[in-house]
Amino acid sequence: MTETEIPKAAVSILIRNAGTPSAEVLLGRRAARPDDPWSGQIAFPGGRREPTDADLLDTALRELTEESGLSLTRGDLTGKLPTAHAGRLTGIWMAVEPWLFLGDFPDAPGGDGEMVEWAWIPLTLLDDASARMPSPAEGYPGIRTSLGTLWGMTLRTLEALWQNPLLSVRRMLLDFDGTFYPRDHDLFRIIDTRISLYVARCKKLTDEEGDKRRQELYQQHGNTLHGLMFEGLKDPDDFLRFVFDLPDDVFPAPAPEIGAALSRIGLPADIFTNAEDSYVRRCLRLMQLGEWTGAIHDLPSFGYDCKPHHAVFEMVKTRHPEPAGEVVFVDDQPDNCSTGRETGYRTVLVRKAFPDWDKADFRIGSLPELPRILLPHLGA
Repeated sequence: MTETEIPKAAVSILIRNAGTPSAEVLLGRRAARPDDPWSGQIAFPGGRREPTDADLLDTALRELTEESGLSLTRGDLTGKLPTAHAGRLTGIWMAVEPWLFLGDFPDAPGGDGEMVEWAWIPLTLLDDASARMPSPAEGYPGIRTSLGTLWGMTLRTLEALWQNPLLSVRRMLLDFDGTFYPRDHDLFRIIDTRISLYVARCKKLTDEEGDKRRQELYQQHGNTLHGLMFEGLKDPDDFLRFVFDLPDDVFPAPAPEIGAALSRIGLPADIFTNAEDSYVRRCLRLMQLGEWTGAIHDLPSFGYDCKPHHAVFEMVKTRHPEPAGEVVFVDDQPDNCSTGRETGYRTVLVRKAFPDWDKADFRIGSLPELPRILLPHLGA
């Protein structure tokens, strides 16, 4: 049987309390059925793809609701794990796509009866030597849980997930605006207003016309300044001085949780921004994140070109010694993450929810959650 002929299935891996020693995974015990080769085993919610499923993520979400009664959306996804294979014992081979969800989930109330019992199993059980025991299949290891013996593909997937970082890298490349602080912070609106005023002044427009033109330039060029330069602006530094001439009280509040997260990860870190160096350093200082020791790759250093343009990513790639595949690029913009992936970086999108899972390798809600992706034990 070729890889394309192997039946496809998908499972949802739900973990709550991620990033703490109390992390738990949702598992169920399958009903005893003579026609089920995995009868009575402990498993993630999941099953085979149906013709009506748009893709295997749809399969995982549908099966989760049917079996457990819990409903999630594509926007809740944290990321996709490597394909697993089930059936070593039964000989009924199945390619299984595991989809990871980290969140604050309730107890599973039940579902269609395919699972007869549900439990949130502590992931620290994987570190407990006293819980190790033989599985029902001779020669296969198992772990004693409240549901029975956990073994097989489900155990292998959990051990890999728990014992290793989701992404193993040697350097962090961090966006700034929208990543170090959220996009709904008032600083975003203030900067947009300053840019609109500059456009109005430069183009001799009303304030309302200037705001409309700012948005058009952003859509056409990926950055308003880049658009103004394309249309003939000769002094980009005049734009930057005007836009970032801001009082201290509009900047984000101190964020010690970000400093603690980056310190725990302990990797070299650079900032890759469409803003400029002095603004970023000032913001870091006011957020009480100390003197930044890594490089700041800013707009002037790219000749005022900007993300998501490929040329800018290629330029940054030459500025660090690690291969692109050993660097994680963290950004709040899906298109930036998409270009980062095409450049060869591993990518993490910073968004509370986002349905286009294939724009980045993983998604987090805020920068302090980054240890969940880059440290073993999901950052616990």
